[in-house]
Amino acid sequence: MKFYQTQGLSGLFKGNSAALIRIFPFSAVEFFSFEFFKNNLIRAYPERANSLFYTVMCGGLAGFNAITITFPLDVVRTRLACNTLNSDIQETKIFKAMLNLYQSQGIRGLYKGYSIVFVVREIFL
Repeated sequence: MKFYQTQGLSGLFKGNSAALIRIFPFSAVEFFSFEFFKNNLIRAYPERANSLFYTVMCGGLAGFNAITITFPLDVVRTRLACNTLNSDIQETKIFKAMLNLYQSQGIRGLYKGYSIVFVVREIFL
């Protein structure tokens, strides 16, 4: 209730646009990557056609590619969602937040938390 009183209705949707912007490239990269790996690891070798191992491997590699490419948008989405009146982060625009993060912390800032998210997402999802 206090959050709604201080942030208003728009505060409930902070970071939502970044999540929507991230979903489309994530899905496109994941689909393309899965087809690419499937063509090169399964279809190129007919004896692997019914192999569950290679199918799972293609899915894992596709997820790895999609997470790696779209992770900076996920970081910015989280920063925007956590942006409150009392926080040090006072950004409201996606690409401005990404640029500020890159300028202040470099590429490492855009991929902060990447390793744990990748492990959790690949194991539990």
